[in-house]
Amino acid sequence: MAPGRYPASARKTKTDNTSKIATWNVRTLQQKGKLENVVKEMERMKLNILGLAEVRRKGAGSMKLGRKTLIYSGGHTHERGVGILFDVTTAKSLGSWCPISDRIVIAKLIAKPLNLGIIQLYAPISDSEDVEVENFYEEIEKAKGYLKNPRTP
Repeated sequence: MAPGRYPASARKTKTDNTSKIATWNVRTLQQKGKLENVVKEMERMKLNILGLAEVRRKGAGSMKLGRKTLIYSGGHTHERGVGILFDVTTAKSLGSWCPISDRIVIAKLIAKPLNLGIIQLYAPISDSEDVEVENFYEEIEKAKGYLKNPRTP
């Protein structure tokens, strides 16, 4: 057999275990057609996970958008808000998620060899009040604690 040649049984098959992840400050999902546009862009870019900032939705929840799943966390008004959009394959791995605040949402994905934690956040602007910035960092610590807790799936 020539150098660099291998019998068919010895060839290694490359498996693609990569995920494409991105974030986008969408500025709002309240405008008509905006959410559909975000889904189309996610498909065009062939993304598996898309973190969203400034979704401006009230409360927290999840919804199906065709073959995509959106989880989001907002406040009492149509300000701030964050979300994570998953493709159909990744959504099947979603073990749990937790809305921390209108600035932070976290998701736990069941994966092998290790589970994956995702934190999507929307940080306060640089000239925000010190109290708001301190609260934000406290919320990040709370999110990290959730991800470290073995009792949450």
